[in-house]
Amino acid sequence: MVKSSKTKEKINGNLSDASMGPEVKSNNATTDKLKEHQQNFTKTAKETFEKISKHAKNSKVDHKALIESHKKNLKVLSNAHKKTAEVMKSIATLQSQFVKQTFEDLNTVMRSAMTQKAGKPIDLSGHTDTMKNSLHRAVDHAQNISSMLSSSGKEIHASVHERMEESKEEIKAHMAKQRTQH
Repeated sequence: MVKSSKTKEKINGNLSDASMGPEVKSNNATTDKLKEHQQNFTKTAKETFEKISKHAKNSKVDHKALIESHKKNLKVLSNAHKKTAEVMKSIATLQSQFVKQTFEDLNTVMRSAMTQKAGKPIDLSGHTDTMKNSLHRAVDHAQNISSMLSSSGKEIHASVHERMEESKEEIKAHMAKQRTQH
């Protein structure tokens, strides 16, 4: 963006508003309004933060217990994420093994078909067994993955639910303590 020499002089403080054109005066007014809004916002935010800080200092909240509780919550969530990552890794490994075995089976079928002599009928008995075994493996694979997802989901849910129950008891204990202090 190219600035006029008057704009450059104004930025450097060498020119008054009176010598500036109407566009620059409008920009200055907008800038001044923005600065005023920013100062008002900063002042309001500062006052609000001071009120919250004062209230926090005067409150009967056990900040250490609150922080400990949140640490426990984060630990449970972290463990849930780790478990999820482990399950995903296991599923990826199972999928890889399944695909590898499927391609090996297809390779066997193709080799058998390629070794058939031209003009002779194709013996499908070997292919039938291979396809039957592949189908059984596919069903077993789907059951393994389903079982893995189900059990890990239940395990993760149980740990999160247990922590929620603990948190509920912590809150009840804190509330009872607050009632006895007042």
